[in-house]
Amino acid sequence: MDALETLIRRDGPALLSIARCWLGSSPAALEAIADAVATVGCRREPAVDGPALRAAVLTIAIERLAEVSQCDEETLADLLPAYDASGARVTRPGEEPFAVDAPAGAALVRAAVHDVPAPFRQAILLVDMEGWCCEKAAAALGITVPLLKRRLHLARMAVTTLVQRRGQLAMAAA
Repeated sequence: MDALETLIRRDGPALLSIARCWLGSSPAALEAIADAVATVGCRREPAVDGPALRAAVLTIAIERLAEVSQCDEETLADLLPAYDASGARVTRPGEEPFAVDAPAGAALVRAAVHDVPAPFRQAILLVDMEGWCCEKAAAALGITVPLLKRRLHLARMAVTTLVQRRGQLAMAAA
């Protein structure tokens, strides 16, 4: 077994998880991994390691999402909090504050991130999930740092709303 095959067997599930998180569907994720392997692993050198392949998968996912048409903040309108004239947050029916416990909360957050529109999901995945600094993430996405920060802020609010809604539904169903 060569080095690339060993790497794919060892890191394949994690790479698939990353690609699915970014691209949404399994077929698109598998295609991105195949392209990353072709890019990084075609040499079949022992020097090809997990971080290099992970970086290639992330780069391909970013490029694929950049091809998706950009959406504006109106696409998040239903997911953003509402405020009254005095600036106080208005709680909509079914959005009462909900405390999320650690095990269930992680799954709710992962599912919520997946449902945020692509340009906003990119920001939250790079900065909050991958740990990139805002400058590096903005450069990778080809946008300005202030725009990245705005998208990140809106994405976090949307994820919070989705988690609250789903948490309330889960409690009502239990």
